[in-house]
Amino acid sequence: MNLQFLEFHCETQWEFYRNGKVALQLVATGEDPDTHPGEPIATATVNTEHRIELDEIIVKDYSENEGMIAH
Repeated sequence: MNLQFLEFHCETQWEFYRNGKVALQLVATGEDPDTHPGEPIATATVNTEHRIELDEIIVKDYSENEGMIAH
């Protein structure tokens, strides 16, 4: 899935944290000046010890990720 976060055109990549929880990464598509395809832009999720289902994620929407949910 492609989306825009801040001024960057991104695509999503699903990865896993070491504890097996899902990590949602945003990487550059390469459309923007000064970015390269696959370059890390942001990690949308947080790794937590809270019990969540395998098909659930927790999105960080504060600090450097402020506005993540809106994008």
